[in-house]
Amino acid sequence: YIHDIFVRDGMGHAAQIYAGDYRILDVSDPTDITTIGVKQSGAEFTHSTWTTDDNSVVVAADETPDARHLMFYDISDPTTPQIVGKYTENKDSIPHNPFILGPYCHVSWYTEGYIVLDISDPAHPQRVGRFDTVPNADADGSISLKGAWGCYPFQPSGFTYISDRKRGLFVMSFNDCALDLPAQPE
Repeated sequence: YIHDIFVRDGMGHAAQIYAGDYRILDVSDPTDITTIGVKQSGAEFTHSTWTTDDNSVVVAADETPDARHLMFYDISDPTTPQIVGKYTENKDSIPHNPFILGPYCHVSWYTEGYIVLDISDPAHPQRVGRFDTVPNADADGSISLKGAWGCYPFQPSGFTYISDRKRGLFVMSFNDCALDLPAQPE
């Protein structure tokens, strides 16, 4: 079962959520799809993936309380993906969907909100932006699926759309500078 797949340049980057695999597929001929490489994810619950423009690095998120981090893989040799880095915003929160645009990884991170990481060095991702859509969403200390559920940073306008499971849609602009704003109270 493939929960999510991202295709670029004839390669499919499949998130096999129940098998826990990140699988690279040759999809250049849709009638003859073959596996190029496989890597078991850290928490064995690979939810989503995305690659850099040059297909050299992929980010994967495991949507489970056992993971709580993003994994960055070097896929310059797609037959043997290698873990090069990981990032955890909060050990008690879950990343949902990461996207890579240029040197940045944009992530909806449930109770943490919208996170932007500089991945110029994928072995050492650095947070450069954050907008918490639901301040204190995890105030009770439990692992939660409250808050930012999706982000979409690909608009020609430069705006990023962030969806929140309870508070709706946020429209943000990230302009390569530190962004760490609290959401306005309801």
